[in-house]
Amino acid sequence: MAFSMYGHPVADYVICGLMLGGATLNGILRIVADTHWTTDVLAGAVAGFGAGFGLAYGLHYAWPMTELREANMLLMPSISEHELSLQLSGAL
Repeated sequence: MAFSMYGHPVADYVICGLMLGGATLNGILRIVADTHWTTDVLAGAVAGFGAGFGLAYGLHYAWPMTELREANMLLMPSISEHELSLQLSGAL
């Protein structure tokens, strides 16, 4: 792990498992209580997992990002009224 939140790898994995289990139970109970459709819960799970795992992986572990970090460069999103883009910046 790149970031030790609780000071020990086992504690980090345990809390991760507990939080994933809690989120899963929450989704299941919402379906059972008939307050959400299954597709809503699955879409939320994909979005949540994508943001939690995919974003962390992309920013801290992925091959292109580590090379950018070593080169003291930054890749960041840019949002304006007419476009959505990525900007690459760094010192020359």
